[in-house]
Amino acid sequence: MKTKHITLSFDLESYQNTGYSKEEQFEYSKKGLEILLNILKVHNIKTTFFTTYFFAQKYPLVIRRLIKEGHEIASHGYRHSSNYKKFNDQQLFQRLKKSKDYLEKEFNVQILGFRAPRLQKVSPKLLRQVGFKYDSSLHPTFVPFRYFNIFKSTNINKRNGLLIVPISVSPVFRFPFSWIWFKKQPLSHSLSCLNSFFKSHNHALAYFHPWEFNESQKDFDILRKKFLILVNYLKNKGVKFVTIESYLKQNGFITSVSNL
Repeated sequence: MKTKHITLSFDLESYQNTGYSKEEQFEYSKKGLEILLNILKVHNIKTTFFTTYFFAQKYPLVIRRLIKEGHEIASHGYRHSSNYKKFNDQQLFQRLKKSKDYLEKEFNVQILGFRAPRLQKVSPKLLRQVGFKYDSSLHPTFVPFRYFNIFKSTNINKRNGLLIVPISVSPVFRFPFSWIWFKKQPLSHSLSCLNSFFKSHNHALAYFHPWEFNESQKDFDILRKKFLILVNYLKNKGVKFVTIESYLKQNGFITSVSNL
């Protein structure tokens, strides 16, 4: 049987809570990230972090640590609060290009991937013009008042020359099992969705946020326990933890990338 792979991706952004100052929102996420990184290091998990321009600019040492520990850095746009509907194509291009260029020049890495804040829609053509190789903003399910993607493909595919790497959901009924759904649903349900997904796919992609791992979160202990059970369950099943970049390269989706 072909080896299965999973990417447990994370979006680096400030903690969106009006009860905190902007500075406290960033620090809240940073503290959660420190706890998360210790978990990933213990279990030798390499993954993909999508960072906003503002988070990376505020915590360059954190980004350098991620790179040093073997994680992939990708773009989460300029700032998490951006409403892309308010920008025309030129304005959005400039913001995304500024974010991508900063990450590449400041940290000497190639930024291949993009995930929009709140999984907003961005034209594949525009993302390709910015220089991205893949987009991981598609969640092929239905979330009321957010998006209706229930008929979109769950496979890695290409649109207008850009690779689309969807967040994984269960087949047929399209149940999500990342982020808030992972926290609120019984773990058995999430594992069932994941096992069903692996019957027809070789790579799964889940997403979370480092601020969820801040000890001040009221359900921190529950999330940490469930996350560790998930990690050990996958390891026992022989599932390999990978970055999105490494999976795409190893499986021929990306064949060549120019040097910086």
